[in-house]
Amino acid sequence: MNKPSFFDELKRRNVLRAAALYIGAAWALSQGLAQLLPVFDIPNWVVRWFVIAAVVGFPFAMALSWFYEWTSKGIQRESDVEQDRSITRETGKKMDRWIIAVLAVAVVLLITDRFVPHKEAGNAASPAVADKSIAVLPLFNMSGDAKDGYLGDGISEEVLNALSKLPGLKVIGRASSFQFRDRDVDAVKVGRALNVRSLLTGTVQRAGENLRISVELVDTGSGVQLWSQHYDRDFKNLFALEDDISSAVSTALAVKLGAAAGQPLVHAATSNPHAHDLYLQARKLSYSSDEAGLNRAVELFNQAIAEDSNYAEAWAGLAYTYAFLADAYRAPIDVLPSMKGAAEKAVALDPDMAEGHAYLGYILMAYQRDFPAGKREMDKAVALNPGSADAHFFRGLEPLSTQKPAAALAEFEAAEKIDPRNPFDPFSGMWAATAMGDEALAIRKANRVLAIDPGFSYFTDPLVYAYGSFGRWQDCIDRSTAAHARTDYGPDYKAAVCYAHAGNPTRARAILDQLETASRTRYVDHTNIAEVHIALGDKDGAMAALEQAYKDRSQPLLLLWYLPEFKPLHDDPRYKDLMGRMYASEKQDAAQ
Repeated sequence: MNKPSFFDELKRRNVLRAAALYIGAAWALSQGLAQLLPVFDIPNWVVRWFVIAAVVGFPFAMALSWFYEWTSKGIQRESDVEQDRSITRETGKKMDRWIIAVLAVAVVLLITDRFVPHKEAGNAASPAVADKSIAVLPLFNMSGDAKDGYLGDGISEEVLNALSKLPGLKVIGRASSFQFRDRDVDAVKVGRALNVRSLLTGTVQRAGENLRISVELVDTGSGVQLWSQHYDRDFKNLFALEDDISSAVSTALAVKLGAAAGQPLVHAATSNPHAHDLYLQARKLSYSSDEAGLNRAVELFNQAIAEDSNYAEAWAGLAYTYAFLADAYRAPIDVLPSMKGAAEKAVALDPDMAEGHAYLGYILMAYQRDFPAGKREMDKAVALNPGSADAHFFRGLEPLSTQKPAAALAEFEAAEKIDPRNPFDPFSGMWAATAMGDEALAIRKANRVLAIDPGFSYFTDPLVYAYGSFGRWQDCIDRSTAAHARTDYGPDYKAAVCYAHAGNPTRARAILDQLETASRTRYVDHTNIAEVHIALGDKDGAMAALEQAYKDRSQPLLLLWYLPEFKPLHDDPRYKDLMGRMYASEKQDAAQ
């Protein structure tokens, strides 16, 4: 009798079928795991290690299949061979059915993964992650002195700004990226939160004029380090260091430089290291929400300018800070000359700086009330840097003020895509939705603001604003009560409006008295005071407050056109005259 070949023996022992079943089962399980990742928040490396383990385990599984057949049957008599062959054939048929079933499951999972849209928690569509996308986190301060905390923020922001100008690279805005400040961040979780493919993070240590910086570029899908570097430089060479980091990142991500080819990505904005240091300190403070922080930022920007009067970024930062002091803490008319002059100086010194044009455009539109000139500057800003969240945000305020809310919403949502965790973008989107009469969208935007920052307030709580603007008076009152229990941000004008409409004018007048008393010692936007007067049926009081708002150059005055509370004034000749004066420059431009 001829001795069976090795291949025949593999078939007889069902090793080939076992191999097919093993491979099919491993494939099906890997497909299933890949689809379960977003549901159970499982990192991607689990699938990779499962595949590696399956490959390593394959030869051991085949060996077990061979020896299990041999040990289970032992040495057989020739009379038992036929019976054994019958058993083997039946076992093979069963295994064939298992193989077909496993492969069918794997194919179904593959088709589902490729062609069925995936959903995130809450049934929201999961946005696709751009292959060339990055978040730049603030460098962690290793100096041991908390006063040096501004340095890591400043370096990261200047690198972020440089990368944002590269075509084809999505760069997350500062407000979103800088929420992640831990030294040892989970790159996978941050990447998922910001919807980016890569993360730039690191540390900075300062000793006098010496800097030691370590940075690394990490793939957020796998957590694998793509590139890292350590630098020991003098502070006076900081711009060159930032350019080295930016260039290395663009190379690692294979991003085409476009018009920037052959040019430094970070240009030396000043040759004075002390001016640069003062600027970085001021820039961090300019993002403060408190008056003291903003005032200190103004002082430091002015000191930087005193060191180098041609420092365009310092002039732009000064204009930006004044714009945030205006309306919140100062009457805009009081800071308008300094604010506008700083923005104009920034643009004159560096016509290619998008932020300078954005700030100037906003000032011209909101406070100078020169709408055509403001729009031209804002359009220029977006053209210079489409990746700037600030440029889109400020451009959105122009169509909102000139009764084109859909165009405004598009700009605010463009800014939100770049800077997804900046609460001001959905908050402004809430304004636009309100102007469009879309209550559901306005409330969604308000909830988005609060999901980012539960304590957010700009004159009032976002939901209080949304409920009050759509006549949900009791919801407005309940929300105001709950919001004030967490954070007391002073008398709430919108709650007063809701109390007046809900049949509690006494409570509304008490809040109005608080606002008017406060306005005698500090700046209070009289547009808000006018809204309470209207709710109480006092048109004369409302018009007096609106005239004061007009004199103050209040920016919220530009939003009156869509607020339902002001409809009782629309036929009043005094109101028509006020609106005519406010939009005079736009009408003159249209006539020309």
